[in-house]
Amino acid sequence: MAEVDEIVKRLQAQKGVEGVIIANSEGIAIRSTLEDQHTVQYVALIQPLLVKAKKMLQEMDPSDDFTYLRVRTEKNEIIITADKEYFMVAIQKPAP
Repeated sequence: MAEVDEIVKRLQAQKGVEGVIIANSEGIAIRSTLEDQHTVQYVALIQPLLVKAKKMLQEMDPSDDFTYLRVRTEKNEIIITADKEYFMVAIQKPAP
């Protein structure tokens, strides 16, 4: 877990990063730099999105795997990366 903490610290130190969440595939947050209520909200909304994105990719090309998703709004950029057991979310201010 020390390695996980180091990764979170390194990401959080990047310019514009407002928060980092690491959760398991069931949607249980393991580490977060956000307040609890925001962590729960992000994980609850992102976990089903990941399930749908992975299912869509498998239907389109069974040999392909989900690795990365980026959602940009006017206020934030949400970067999601996942493997089979965990996913990570980074929330940052979008570059001008």
